[in-house]
Amino acid sequence: MDDTRHMIIFDVLSWKSPVGEKGERLRLFLSDVGYAKAQASEKRGEIKIRKHAAAIEGHILPDRKKRRH
Repeated sequence: MDDTRHMIIFDVLSWKSPVGEKGERLRLFLSDVGYAKAQASEKRGEIKIRKHAAAIEGHILPDRKKRRH
């Protein structure tokens, strides 16, 4: 899809989660709006986002950890 910008891997922590069942680990490709909804779901304690990567023109670019100097 043209509006896909994010890839997340997450654990489902609650039966109230809109996606998956409690105990599952899933991967989703999301638009900016979908990613905002996933972050809101994480704040409610329904999921725990384990990894995030940018998805640009079919390529997955993992987030880099900030370097300390």
